Amino acid sequence: MGTLKYMIIFFINSIFIQIIYCFILFICYLLINNKSVLALNVVMGQVENNGLWPIIMAELTLLCMTNPEIPMRVFFFPCEVKAKFYPLVLFFLFMLLNGIP
Repeated sequence: MGTLKYMIIFFINSIFIQIIYCFILFICYLLINNKSVLALNVVMGQVENNGLWPIIMAELTLLCMTNPEIPMRVFFFPCEVKAKFYPLVLFFLFMLLNGIP
């Protein structure tokens, strides 16, 4: 897949995922919380999202699951893990660096 085609697919997927995220958030808050405050926040664009990290992790997971048994290096650490565990290792590493909520 070429760079331009991948960029277009990535862009469309990121917009689609953000729309789904806002829709699910809107439905959940309509069922649970104050309706008028959430509707105003969604319309004004004040819904919090996590940027491109969820999309990058999804792409990385798909890449790792195509060849789950190959060894992959974890950044600069002198260890290798199987590709099927690589997204989990990155997830826990980022949780440690950012602080576990």
